Amino acid sequence: MIPDGMHTSQEDHMTTDHIIGEEKSLKEIMKDIDIIPLFQGAVTAGVSGVMLKDSSGDVLFQHGISTEGDGHSTDLPVKFEGEVSGNLVITGDSNRKDLIESMGTIINYALKLILQSRFKSLLASETHETVIRQSYDDLLETNSKLKLSEKKYRELAGSLETKVHVRTNELKKAHAKLLQQEKIASIGQLAAGVAHEINNPMGFIASNINSLKQYVSKIKDMLIFYRRAFDKQIVTNEDRELSQEKWEKAKLDFILEDVDE
Repeated sequence: MIPDGMHTSQEDHMTTDHIIGEEKSLKEIMKDIDIIPLFQGAVTAGVSGVMLKDSSGDVLFQHGISTEGDGHSTDLPVKFEGEVSGNLVITGDSNRKDLIESMGTIINYALKLILQSRFKSLLASETHETVIRQSYDDLLETNSKLKLSEKKYRELAGSLETKVHVRTNELKKAHAKLLQQEKIASIGQLAAGVAHEINNPMGFIASNINSLKQYVSKIKDMLIFYRRAFDKQIVTNEDRELSQEKWEKAKLDFILEDVDE
């Protein structure tokens, strides 16, 4: 069983989980004042134990009592700047699996925020100390470099301004050309629309004339049949049956109704 309370590993200063450069470990960034309330709150909420390990498996911080056997635990990687810096282990009663998983997600996210905040603070502190340690000659050299950089940036700004002016003129010309092309395209669309409006009735007329041509051909064939029948002077029953057959086959009832339209 792990004793209740908050503890740190005895090998904190030997860890190699560096966050800022190679001189800062995970333990040096994470402070008790940040972690203790967070882990205590998790235990109060219902989990049995919370533990933070470095990438070597050494325990950095822990609070509560771990459960074994029938208990449930979740092991989440603690990432910072895309790299795994350690692991967060939360244990509890198996009946509170959802609580343990949810608490793990919340605490892991909180650790990420703490790491980011501490990283910014340490970085600012180290930068400040570095500047203070600089000698007067270093400051003069830095100032000289800054002046040189400023000169280069001014020259670059002037060159960029000229390029921007040239590019702006090119864009204006391209825009004017594009407008002209759009006008020509609009005229083409208008012409196509007019042609379409003309082609529609022309196609309708041509189609109906072709249908009328077929109708007239069938009526013509029927009239020729009648003419030949009457030339025989005597119309037989066979002629009448053949006449009715040809009439129906040619669909003359439909043709006589449709031809007016």
